[in-house]
Amino acid sequence: MLHFSTGILSATLGRAGALARCRRAAGRPLAGLGLGLGLLALTAQAQDQPATEALRHPVLVNLKGGFNLSTYTGGGYIGWETGLKGGFSGGFSATRALATNVAWQAELLYSRKGAVAYDYYHVYAAPAPPSGPKDNIYRSELHYLDLPVLLTFGPGSGSRKGWYVAAGPQLSLALDKQESVVPNGVGNSDSYEENLNGDAKSLRRLGAGYVVGIGRQWTGYGIELRYSGDITNVYRDGYGSGALYPGSSNRFHNGVIQLQVNLALRGGKWRWDWGTGGGYPYPYDGPVNTPEPRQRPRAQPHPRPQT
Repeated sequence: MLHFSTGILSATLGRAGALARCRRAAGRPLAGLGLGLGLLALTAQAQDQPATEALRHPVLVNLKGGFNLSTYTGGGYIGWETGLKGGFSGGFSATRALATNVAWQAELLYSRKGAVAYDYYHVYAAPAPPSGPKDNIYRSELHYLDLPVLLTFGPGSGSRKGWYVAAGPQLSLALDKQESVVPNGVGNSDSYEENLNGDAKSLRRLGAGYVVGIGRQWTGYGIELRYSGDITNVYRDGYGSGALYPGSSNRFHNGVIQLQVNLALRGGKWRWDWGTGGGYPYPYDGPVNTPEPRQRPRAQPHPRPQT
């Protein structure tokens, strides 16, 4: 009787152990499946996040242009003796919101700079104008391609409605230059204009500077007043100040006051969807809400056959 009870107990314990091993073996694939599904869900969420952020903060492209008042700054008497000269700038700007009331703004602009100087000494070729050799106006026309990268702060950042301030660095590529002189106070003085020096090699090829400004943005357009200043010299070492004061120092810089207007491209903004890699016109005024998922149509019940 004792041997019979022991056999039954051993058989029962063996079956329990086998059942536990089967459960553990079956649990491993289920645990692996659960882990795999969790990783897939996190991956899908990470892939959807850039698209959602692109909808909330699109890249907006505008046309931009305006009026320049430029002169030379620094350099001792050169900065004091030169005056403001009119010019213009124009190109494109792209902006993208980074956070509430904060955005970055990159621009590519053609800008005409330079300066004027009065009481400039010059002896004209015949026929000479009826003015003294010191009663002349010097003009310099400097052509640049500017690339400012700015941060904007305020409700108008990212091409939204409102005021904003902007600041950031700027790179300037020198393209060409002309220097000329005309007599002061003489009728039709442009007929006596003489070119002094058109050698663009004397300009510093790549310059660095900064931009600070304030602007107001409305739906589809805006206006901005800014100052653009260089920290590098206008001319290369050994070229002085060009034809302005031969033999003088080149320790002076460009300084420009700019009044610019921006217009939305094609009557709206251009949004670049980082999630899909495609751009398309999109009328934009503030954040874009994430689209709601499509609802599946409800299945219609089958009509009962008539008897």
